[in-house]
Amino acid sequence: MKKLLVLLSASGVAALSAQAQVSLTGSPYTQNFDTLANSGTANTWTDNTTIAGWYAGTSGTFSGTYRADIGSSTTGAIYSYGSSAATDRALGSVASGTTGTLAYGVRLQNNTGGMIGNLNLSYTGEQWRNGGNATAQTLSLTYRISSGPITSSDAAGTQSWTSYASLNFTSPTTGATAAALDGNNAANHTFISATLTGITLNAGDEIFFRWVDLNDAGNDHGLAVDDFTLSYDPVAVPEPSTFALLGVGAMAGMFVLVRRKK
Repeated sequence: MKKLLVLLSASGVAALSAQAQVSLTGSPYTQNFDTLANSGTANTWTDNTTIAGWYAGTSGTFSGTYRADIGSSTTGAIYSYGSSAATDRALGSVASGTTGTLAYGVRLQNNTGGMIGNLNLSYTGEQWRNGGNATAQTLSLTYRISSGPITSSDAAGTQSWTSYASLNFTSPTTGATAAALDGNNAANHTFISATLTGITLNAGDEIFFRWVDLNDAGNDHGLAVDDFTLSYDPVAVPEPSTFALLGVGAMAGMFVLVRRKK
């Protein structure tokens, strides 16, 4: 019996771990990615573990690893970008024919106990490599809301996602000469912020924000996300008395209408 209980307990913990996500309980959520490795080309990436609540994947072959880099690498991969050996990191990518589309982002759940809205999202988009392409390229932000678990960044695009163009990051630096860039330099990054109006999350709902990096024509730039922040407001639910007054008002209107018809 003890063995059975231990097995059941272990399976329960595994299930909880698989379903874990960033819990929104009232305070803003922030992530600076500084726990990512600052060296190595085959660092293990594990969804919801490498960074709690963060997921990454590709539509093509995914190695299950990420590379620490200063912008010099041309390999298609998920990247931890930053200056050499620096602990200030950014989560980024270079797309290629091998990776296909890359997608990475954060899974959050409304655990405030009530409804929330006015989601304000901000981050800094950073470019760490000019791939030697004169055409600007974009990290496109999309989101998905669900009453159930969202357990993948869905790089293959099998689910329905909503685009939010004002939160996209487009490479500020282009040109035919490939080169590593300093993404912390003002010329190579952009602060991006917007409030997603008209969106309401019920208690227990999940929302997943992800950035999509397409395998663009020609050489791809190295683009990244840093200093992510999400804030939100509680949404007031009308008191039962308000609904009662609305009902009385509607019935009174119907009574007047009937009297007029007579």
